[in-house]
Amino acid sequence: MKKIIGLIIAVVSLASCTTPKTLSEQYPGMYEEKPLTIAIMPPINQTTHAEAKDYFYTTMYLPLCEKGYYVYSPYLTMEMFQQESAYDSELFLDGDLTPFRNVLNADAAMFTIIKDWRRNKLVG
Repeated sequence: MKKIIGLIIAVVSLASCTTPKTLSEQYPGMYEEKPLTIAIMPPINQTTHAEAKDYFYTTMYLPLCEKGYYVYSPYLTMEMFQQESAYDSELFLDGDLTPFRNVLNADAAMFTIIKDWRRNKLVG
């Protein structure tokens, strides 16, 4: 019985060591600079599903708007990115983002990477 209690205490102690981080701890730059406007860059698609990039891109707008940010329209920015050969975000990930600030006047550019894409089939 003592061994079981000791094991339970050890497991609880280990579990309490990993406290969840707050958003400001996870993304300190975003909360220090306090951006108001965000340009969502086309996702970087590392999957074999070509449609993942466009589908995911269109879903990112609303959650950011609901958090109080002004987000440039994904439809208009995607069209602009395609016309200006900026559709591949990989080219800008570590580069200079000044052109996006000059053209869009955005405070921040948000990059995402899709590493896994699965479709759930609804059984009716």
